[in-house]
Formats: sequence, C-alpha cells, structure tokens
Amino acid sequence: MFELIEKLRQKPDRTKKQIAFLVAFFLTGIIFVIWLSVVYPDFKQGNLKEEVVSKLEPSPLGTFGETFKTGMSAIGEQFTKLKESISSISKDLTSSDVATTTLGQ
Repeated sequence: MFELIEKLRQKPDRTKKQIAFLVAFFLTGIIFVIWLSVVYPDFKQGNLKEEVVSKLEPSPLGTFGETFKTGMSAIGEQFTKLKESISSISKDLTSSDVATTTLGQ
C-alpha cells in the first residue's frame, strides 16, 4: 500500500488529480448505492401504504362533490315544496275571489 502511495507521489500533478477524482467518484458511487438500498424500500412501502389508505378513505374532492350534490338536491326539494305551496295558495285565492264575486252579485 505504501509502495502505491510512493508511486503516486512521483507522478505529475495532473495524473494525481485525475486519480483523486476517480477515487472520490467511486467512493461517492458506493455511498449512493448504499443510501439508495436503504431509502428505496422505505419509499416503496410508503407508496403502498398511501395506496391502501386512498382505497379506504374517499378523496376530499370526492367528499366535497357528494356534499354539494346532497345540498343541491335538498335545495331543489325545498323549491319544489315552495312552488307547490304558492300554487295551492293562488288556487285558494282565486277560488275565494270567484266565490266572493258570485256571492256579491
């Protein structure tokens, strides 16, 4: 090992820098592969958990849509009831006007 270091010391600066860069690049690659092997399984498990949760729980947008549909149908029913009430009141008023007019003659 010391012989290799002595040989490297005798080489020109450009060659020393190239060897240093390659060794640093190689060590960085090894560290990256180890990091990736630790992080990737956790990432994959996290994605699987999110899929399971998304299947169990409806999305917020879907929940809002259902709530909005329910509210709009309830408003529609109230308008229908109001329309029926107004029409029945107007029928009662017109029939009482007719009765009053015929009685008054």
